[in-house]
Amino acid sequence: MNNSALRVKVAEHKYQDTTGVKPQQFQEIVSQIDLSSPSLVRDRALVQLLWSNALRCLEVIKLDLKDVDVDNCELYIMGKGRQQKDKVVLHSNGKI
Repeated sequence: MNNSALRVKVAEHKYQDTTGVKPQQFQEIVSQIDLSSPSLVRDRALVQLLWSNALRCLEVIKLDLKDVDVDNCELYIMGKGRQQKDKVVLHSNGKI
């Protein structure tokens, strides 16, 4: 791209589809996760947490026990470039 008024060349930005998988596709994927051990149940919960809240992997990796409010089923996430943590309300029905 060339901005003739300023005579500056600007790199073209290619569109990147970020819509992700559809809910039905996600449910099909999650239903395939084996739940035969505690670590696999944990893995499924992490996958659901990431997808349902559009979290980044690093946001989940940085979680600490102090970020979890079990009584209110809430999780506090430090988002990219933010100074304050965002609240994520977890499902209270106990189902994974």
